[in-house]
Amino acid sequence: MDIIKIDKVVIPNFLDYFRDEFDNDRERELLLNLLKDCNNKKSTIYLLKDDEKGIGFVGTTFERVMDSPVLSVDYLFVAKSYRKKRIINDKKVSEFLISFLLDNVIPLIKKGSIVRYLALYPDMGNEKLTNYYLKLISNSFKIKEKKDIWILLKI
Repeated sequence: MDIIKIDKVVIPNFLDYFRDEFDNDRERELLLNLLKDCNNKKSTIYLLKDDEKGIGFVGTTFERVMDSPVLSVDYLFVAKSYRKKRIINDKKVSEFLISFLLDNVIPLIKKGSIVRYLALYPDMGNEKLTNYYLKLISNSFKIKEKKDIWILLKI
């Protein structure tokens, strides 16, 4: 399994990694928005793949939450066939991707910026998803800013 950093993407080719791996149109719509942001240099994607099959990815960007600079997880996606499965070091794909950010991306960012938090915005304030990520990311906490709910991890 490899993680590849993607700063620019050919959309049809990227979608081929995840053919038949979406549960609904909302997942596909979020991915298309992330891919456009990536091509407009607003986001970076970290793709986890095995051979030519996509397992999952995480899209990140810089934001401000609580008037602090954060590395925001714009979209974390796990292929339908890999959900709830354990992969490397007995971690689920979502756990592995978050760990990758914490262990590999955050240290590089902290050298050159004043990012204070890793931030995740669960889609549409989904309470089930919010609770899942709060359990997944130890020492994280939930805040409400305006009408949005964010999960933050101080780094």
